[in-house]
Amino acid sequence: VLSIVTGNLLNDGQIVKAVKYKTVTGIVIEILGSGDSGARSLIDKITIPGEHDGYFNFQSGNATQLAVIDVDDDGTFELMAPTFDDQLVAHLNIFKYNPGLKRFEPIQGPE
Repeated sequence: VLSIVTGNLLNDGQIVKAVKYKTVTGIVIEILGSGDSGARSLIDKITIPGEHDGYFNFQSGNATQLAVIDVDDDGTFELMAPTFDDQLVAHLNIFKYNPGLKRFEPIQGPE
């Protein structure tokens, strides 16, 4: 496990957990909800482009590998996950929950 964050990623008031981890094939994020019994259910699994984990300075200069933030100021939260590709070029991957499809989709960051 590389990093864990919790937040209102579904933008419905439910606090979910996002877990970023490395596998033999790459970096993955699992978004887990909580059921009535307390068990966590898998909401979505995202395979992130890039072979190497990354971090960025978030808010008060704190380094993080995973963040929940309203990137595009639309009142809903996105998930930000930095990585590096095989040439060590940094990528800031941003994902937003699509309630119609019930999954997270990549979005373009602010210019």
